[in-house]
Amino acid sequence: MATLLPAASFYLKQYYAPARTLIDEGAIVALATDLNPGGGHSPSMPFTMALACLAAGMTLEEAIVASTVNAAFALDRWEDVGSLDEGKKMDALILNGDDPACLMQVGVSTIDTVIKNGRVVVEGGRLVRESSKKKAAADERE
Repeated sequence: MATLLPAASFYLKQYYAPARTLIDEGAIVALATDLNPGGGHSPSMPFTMALACLAAGMTLEEAIVASTVNAAFALDRWEDVGSLDEGKKMDALILNGDDPACLMQVGVSTIDTVIKNGRVVVEGGRLVRESSKKKAAADERE
């Protein structure tokens, strides 16, 4: 499993990992932001994915897989998250647009809705505030 950090390469002005070669040789590739004060100054997965495509040779489809199911595998969480399969936690994004290529638009809000553990936490690009009573009742049901 190779976990690549294209945003860190961008900020540190260093070479990008050879994603295309790794994939062509059969390696499983995951992507991560490496958000840290030393060199990974962006928490944005869309930005990370765009860099992986533009600078490291990945296709958009490969970047999506590397950011979801492969990333879950890298964290040994693939049985619980990373894909929309029955029995897994429902984590998903709904994009602003019909084409996943909108993820390549740097500096543009491409995510409309975020679903975490089956609950909408961002809708219309805004954080959803859930009343504490509703949250406590939902947590008891889990």
